[in-house]
Amino acid sequence: MGYIAVFGYDPSQLVEEEMGQAGGTTKSQVSSVTSTAVVPEFPEAPVLIRPRFTTGEYVLWGRSDFMNVFMVTFVESHKQFVLTIP
Repeated sequence: MGYIAVFGYDPSQLVEEEMGQAGGTTKSQVSSVTSTAVVPEFPEAPVLIRPRFTTGEYVLWGRSDFMNVFMVTFVESHKQFVLTIP
């Protein structure tokens, strides 16, 4: 899993967890160390993200972490989405 180091993480910082997906469950490794993301328009609401590394060499960067901070409304007719802080 060389891509873990590319993102600045060490395997000792990862915890194995089962992850749900469309085809059932799979194993993944979740970081015990958070990264911080900021939406420039909302600097007062940083998002602490625990990246999840999957066996398919993907890194999932905190959809659930992000959704705990922001409410996202999709306006399909306008091809837009709106972020708000609940």
